[in-house]
Amino acid sequence: MARQGLSSIAFKRGRPGCTLLSSEPLGWGSLLVRSYREPEVQDDPVRVPPMAAHHIVMVSAGQLHLEQRDVDGGDWERFDVGVGDIFITPAMSPTYDVQWRTLSERPVESIHLHLEPGLLEDMAADVLDLPPERLHISTRNGVRDSVIQSVALELCQSLQSPDSMDRLYVDSASRMVAAQVLRHHVEPGRPPIKDTRGGLSPSRVRRVTEFIVTNLSQSLDLESLAAQAELSPFHFARAFKQSTGETPHGYVLRQRIETAMNLLRRTHKSIAEVALEVGFANQSHFTTQFRKITGRTPREYRRG
Repeated sequence: MARQGLSSIAFKRGRPGCTLLSSEPLGWGSLLVRSYREPEVQDDPVRVPPMAAHHIVMVSAGQLHLEQRDVDGGDWERFDVGVGDIFITPAMSPTYDVQWRTLSERPVESIHLHLEPGLLEDMAADVLDLPPERLHISTRNGVRDSVIQSVALELCQSLQSPDSMDRLYVDSASRMVAAQVLRHHVEPGRPPIKDTRGGLSPSRVRRVTEFIVTNLSQSLDLESLAAQAELSPFHFARAFKQSTGETPHGYVLRQRIETAMNLLRRTHKSIAEVALEVGFANQSHFTTQFRKITGRTPREYRRG
């Protein structure tokens, strides 16, 4: 049955607060990220209808007193929450009302992650042997999850320089959040993740790394790399790190920088040309990453 809940794109329409950052123009597929600055007082309840995506909210600045209740009746649930507190609302949850007031001098800001159910369903089938009809995400109110918190903050920080984002990074971040939800936020209890000890065989490592080098100028994604190893993206990412000591994203980034260093030393190509040849979206992004890894700008490196 098709989900008829409010889309993640439509969520911001009529919602109070100021949108600070959004991944919407970037088209991240299974993940949409937004951050907001909330009104100091919202005593006119905001009605939240069923949403088509799983919705994760994390307080990233300030403190607030929050109240919510189901529209079908019942008492208000009350929470005093602050930085790091997380709320998870599964897709197609019943409509509820929410209101709040700020408890801190600093304005309240929040990060919202919208995860498409298909991503979690695919991963649950892969790592839990759990069919979609048996996957039930838990509702969470004011809990802590250091992994989700860390990824949410990194994604928002990266959104401040959207040109620096690449598909492989977003794929990895999306699946990291999804895996954490499957480990700690499903009903009933915590299902065991299938054991994936053991890395890739040498032939598979070689096949993947050769594919990366051959396609360095392209927009690489986790699915295409996993296909070279004949594994699912989740199992591939874990096995690749065990075999190489690096995440797929970290390995690709290092290969791009090392190839760029060689081009800067041995050719007269412009820095912009080198940037494109090794897979960076533009010279600015290339310069930022090059300096982060080598401690020098490409121009300084070329000059010796």
